[in-house]
Amino acid sequence: MALLYLLLVFIVIGLIAFHVRVRYGRVGSMVAKIPGPYPLPFLGNLLSFAGNREELWNKLRALMKGCSIKRMWFPTRAWIFIQDADDMEVLLTSKVNVNKGQAYNLALKWLHTGLLTSKREKWTERRKIVNTGFHYNVMKKYVEISIEYTKQFVEEIKSHGDECVLNILPLLSDLTLQIICESALGISLDKLDNKVLQEYKEAIREIDDIFVYRGARPYITDWMMYFLPLGRRQDHAIKILHEFTDRIIRERKEYHANFQENRSYQHFVDDVEESAEDDSFKGTKKRLVMLDVLLSAEQDGLIDEKGIREEVDLLVLAGHDTTSISMVIMLMLLAENPEAQDRARAEVIQVFSENGGKLDIKEIQKFEYLDRCIKEAMRLYPAIGNFIRHLNEDVQLKKYLLPAGVDVAFFVYDLHRDPKHWQEPEKFDPDRFLEENVKKRHPFAYMPFSAGPRNCIGQKFAMFEMKVILSHVLYNFYLEPVDLTASIRFEVNVILRLSHPVHVKFIRRDV
Repeated sequence: MALLYLLLVFIVIGLIAFHVRVRYGRVGSMVAKIPGPYPLPFLGNLLSFAGNREELWNKLRALMKGCSIKRMWFPTRAWIFIQDADDMEVLLTSKVNVNKGQAYNLALKWLHTGLLTSKREKWTERRKIVNTGFHYNVMKKYVEISIEYTKQFVEEIKSHGDECVLNILPLLSDLTLQIICESALGISLDKLDNKVLQEYKEAIREIDDIFVYRGARPYITDWMMYFLPLGRRQDHAIKILHEFTDRIIRERKEYHANFQENRSYQHFVDDVEESAEDDSFKGTKKRLVMLDVLLSAEQDGLIDEKGIREEVDLLVLAGHDTTSISMVIMLMLLAENPEAQDRARAEVIQVFSENGGKLDIKEIQKFEYLDRCIKEAMRLYPAIGNFIRHLNEDVQLKKYLLPAGVDVAFFVYDLHRDPKHWQEPEKFDPDRFLEENVKKRHPFAYMPFSAGPRNCIGQKFAMFEMKVILSHVLYNFYLEPVDLTASIRFEVNVILRLSHPVHVKFIRRDV
């Protein structure tokens, strides 16, 4: 019994020594200078984040209200939360502190170390490869695909009659998933078994939920997941996601084999650079997509099969969820703001009429007011409301020196509503993005696609896609509000996530 007591004493002394080292060592002493709620011994501020995901969203908004920087402990790791444009500029323009935060490690079992989660060296090489797939000459094909599926989307709405009220998130989610799968992977979802597709969608939602659940409970370690029902749910979801991706990669390889075409990556790059403006790529009339870029890089040994799957998994996730939620918000805001809607529609009608009712990538770039509407909607409701970086070296901000080893959370949602940069921040005003107004604003006051060297690689395609969808909707329908943005509720997630369905009324216009 005495030995047991002695062991207990040693454990307690060890825990206290560890606590003192963490909270009062170099990192702890530097972090303590930053304002924030009192951290409990060992637990830190973990109890502050109890509650469901909607409550957690509201707590995060309340945390940053009226301040530009806060610190929290979870429970042995320090986190810094910021929403100041000057501080964000310092951090995001760093060429050293480009690694993602520890929270992204929760995705490693699914996404491994692709563009989202890789360290600086691997990320630099991988981004160069993937960036080829977003060359302007390749995106012309993506825009064609977006137009094809958007026309089908418009016909689906028309099938409900001259007037209809629709729950728009499922419709837009299906549309953006169709577009990204054909654009990035060269596969039509119409050819897939509906059960397979439904399982894939459910698995994405399941893995999303698990990441957020574990993010708020850092005491659930990876080794514990092997023994928990949560871990078995995660493994099942990842199995479905990987099988879906592996099947697509396998079918695309067979597709190339049938064409007897295995071009090298450099050959692909040369074709992209030299392709005529209105022609397909040299030597083939078929569409080349993002997956083809990766397969060509595999030919040259620049990436392996596991690496291809890493990027395909990420492309599908990032390429449809973020765009669909942005489109939901845009339709709601245009429905609520009839003057902006009418002005955007007039611009759309003019461009359509000048081009015989058809669009291509050149015409889409003429939508100046629609472009401002999209940017203003993403200011109010950025699809990625928060993101994280890990500091590999100390960084001096305006007021505080941040130590290496901490994670920094960028509160973009709150930055976009900071009255220092945005007068009447809750108001929908597309003219904020007139050139003369943009020039007067802090360059890091607006960043819906992040900023700096690790910004969103697909942002140009996302903008093209959203303009395609919005222009066709406005050309064919008048929008009236049903659910208002003032009453929508969000929940903490990897992306901005609604906690309830939202509806918009579509009124068919004579074309």
